[in-house]
This record gives sequence, C-alpha cells and structure tokens, in this order.
Amino acid sequence: MGSMGTETLIKKSITLSPEVHSEILARVKKGGYSAYINDVMTQHFDLERLGDMIRTWDEELGPVSDEMLAKVRADKEAADREIGIIR
Repeated sequence: MGSMGTETLIKKSITLSPEVHSEILARVKKGGYSAYINDVMTQHFDLERLGDMIRTWDEELGPVSDEMLAKVRADKEAADREIGIIR
C-alpha cells in the first residue's frame, strides 16, 4: 500500500469489529494503520465508480449479449494460450 503523502489530512475516529481490526493489524507495518485504511477506501471508491460506469453503459447500450461474451472469452483464452498462460 502507498503512503498518504503530504496533502492535508483529516483525523477521524472509526469503529471496527475486532475481526476487521485484527486483519488490518496483520497486514500493516507499525504506524501504517491510517495509510492502510486510506488506501483501502481509495480502492473501494475506485471500484464503486467502475460499477457506476458499467451501470450507465448497461442503461445506455443494454447488457452485453451472450454471443459477445462468449466471443470475448474465446479470444481471451486464445490470447492466453498464445503467450503461454494456459496450455
């Protein structure tokens, strides 16, 4: 995970379950708790924005057809075979 840099920071108090707290402690270095939470939330917001974009595309263009999905999967598998990811 990255650092929060030198930008202005806001100090907040949050409540976590003991399980979540333990998981964070197991994954961060000393002093990196806030940076870890900041990075995880940044990734979460990126995923939410991606989901928003996909929903917008589905509304505007309709869902991806089964035929197109099958073609993309076949093309990906062929590309994976070509570069040796799968045999």
